[in-house]
Amino acid sequence: MRAWLSARLDVQHFVVNEFGTPTVLLPGLRRVELHVAAQERLPEVEDWTPQHVRPERMLAKDPDGRLARHLAVLAARRTDPAGEAQDTLDRLLNWLAFGLNVLARGERIRAHELLGWVQGGLLRLARLHAGRTAHWANASRRAEQELDAATLARYAGVTASLDGLEVAYANAVAWTLDLAAGLSLHCPEALAAGLRAATMQA
Repeated sequence: MRAWLSARLDVQHFVVNEFGTPTVLLPGLRRVELHVAAQERLPEVEDWTPQHVRPERMLAKDPDGRLARHLAVLAARRTDPAGEAQDTLDRLLNWLAFGLNVLARGERIRAHELLGWVQGGLLRLARLHAGRTAHWANASRRAEQELDAATLARYAGVTASLDGLEVAYANAVAWTLDLAAGLSLHCPEALAAGLRAATMQA
């Protein structure tokens, strides 16, 4: 794979990333990810996240047109953020509980790491609430250009240094519950009360 890419591009660095994707760095810090699948797995392409799919720009080699046909099916699909909202909230509640638990144990670095998952869930729900779901799969992409000042300020409140985790988690719980109510999503009352209580103890 590295040799194939190096023969075609000015490769400065090659790595297989954490998701198993060969990735190269080119001059100017440009990144290229190469998604490779065996021919028998080509139908799986249709189940990829259908965001910003441009078949004409994604094909490196497709002599029989099979990949192009699968990419066309993918490009025709649309994401359904509203249909994913409850699952997104449910995962967010899990990350909040996880982060608050490790924070209570004094594992501040781990709680800081988990805050990233919380932020991702919040951004997705905030995008849905604002009707700005163009970048649903990668919710942080162009957030500064697509979300209003109040939402961005609220997001800033759920970021933190290691010393500010208690405030960030308290803000995250409050924002999560506000978004759940605003989107008419189900959050068990006992769980909401438990999350609020945990932020008061943190």
